[in-house]
Amino acid sequence: MGKILRWIIDQLTFHGRFHRTKLDAGQLDILTVLGDGYWEWNVATNEVRWSPKLFELLGLDATQKESFELFMDLVHPEDRHIVEEELERYLKEVDNYYLEFRMDVGGEYQWFNDRGFLIQKKNIMIGTMTNIDERKRAELRLKKIMEASNDIFWEWNFSEKSGWIAGDCPHVHLTRFHLKNLFKKPNRLMQIYRKDRLKVLSFWLKAIASKTTESQKITFRILTEDHFRWVKCSVIFEFDDTKNLSSVSGSLTDIHEHKEIERTLEKKTSDLKESNDMLENFAFVASHDLQAPIRHIRHFSEFLKISIQENDTPKINEYLSLINASTLKMKSLVQGLLEYSRLGRVKLNLERINIKEYFEEIFSLYELSLDPKDKFFIEINTNLNFIVVDRLLFRQVVQNLIDNSLKFRKSDVPFIFKIAISLSHNEVQLDFIDNGLGIDKLAMKNVFNLFYKGGSKEGNGIGLSLCHLIVKQHAGDISVYSNVGEGTIVTVSLPL
Repeated sequence: MGKILRWIIDQLTFHGRFHRTKLDAGQLDILTVLGDGYWEWNVATNEVRWSPKLFELLGLDATQKESFELFMDLVHPEDRHIVEEELERYLKEVDNYYLEFRMDVGGEYQWFNDRGFLIQKKNIMIGTMTNIDERKRAELRLKKIMEASNDIFWEWNFSEKSGWIAGDCPHVHLTRFHLKNLFKKPNRLMQIYRKDRLKVLSFWLKAIASKTTESQKITFRILTEDHFRWVKCSVIFEFDDTKNLSSVSGSLTDIHEHKEIERTLEKKTSDLKESNDMLENFAFVASHDLQAPIRHIRHFSEFLKISIQENDTPKINEYLSLINASTLKMKSLVQGLLEYSRLGRVKLNLERINIKEYFEEIFSLYELSLDPKDKFFIEINTNLNFIVVDRLLFRQVVQNLIDNSLKFRKSDVPFIFKIAISLSHNEVQLDFIDNGLGIDKLAMKNVFNLFYKGGSKEGNGIGLSLCHLIVKQHAGDISVYSNVGEGTIVTVSLPL
């Protein structure tokens, strides 16, 4: 309809005939056949002209004098301010006048579609009105049914640049304003959660390119007052005869609770896998690491027995010393296992802790034992001044990381250890950075395994395993990045 009206305007303007004249009979016949009533409005003088068909649609005698005041009197009282505001807006912006409202037809209010264009050189606006009462009432009935559900339904017509939205999701608040902004500037997608915007835009472009009219589905997150909600969107695209997108309609279903349950199940599955991996680790430790000192004790005991028989005192002392070393190693491994097992069952005592004060207190424990040239730094790249952790447990993480860095420091340069704090995707990111010897890529795969010592003869190889366990208990993540000779970065991410 808009294209036909625009064509008529172009014809009138091109031939210079649009000056206090009505459409010719042929042009009026086109609109009449389409069931439309035609109108003209001189914005400067407030004069109006109506076609006979418009009189008929409004239930008026064609001999009655038309006027702007009569038009406004016929508009439903509740819709008058909407019509006035839209006309005022259109005359300022001159983009697209399209409105649906109710008018009095023989004592009964019926729905009409009103649309038009301004001929700026003549300061005259022309347009058409269509009775859409039957369609509108069916639409309103459908909306009532939709509102009884927990879904949002919507439609957008690209040629008329208008649409409707209905239904109710308790936690998702979308209006026709959001719909209009979304389809006018789809590249902005401001109502969609930032991480999902590229996904939605890609879905949109692929769907248009495919020219399919079958229902398509996508899940994404939509912004809410609190944070975001997961929704499932079912969409149907419609194309005109030239294969251009003409309209799109669909529904939006809140699936946030379902996603949360799904996420919880995934977390429990992950925790179960981690627990099974831990059991396998324990089994490996029991069969390998713990048996190694036992084998040594047995072998050295055999040698000791022979040395005693031969009365070889130096050998007796040597084997006693080796047996004692194996016993101490066994004790260290057992204590490490007990500590690891204990931490796996401990309940967190979470509290808000000042970042700067907390790390400076830990750094102070090392100052007396280090060279004055060795340095600790804290770099805070966020306005956030606190983290939520278990004070004692997380201290173990920090101290284990510092101890590990000191163990693998370079001997020819001052020791430097820095903690950089930043915000990333609603998480606190802690980067523990040193200038040590670094780790080769093969070793990086094993650094969090129980009793992995990376070639060092010191310690029991459980420090980084404890770090991994404690961070996981905080619902966080820990990873390591390093190059040989270039130092190491251990990244700990914690939820806000």
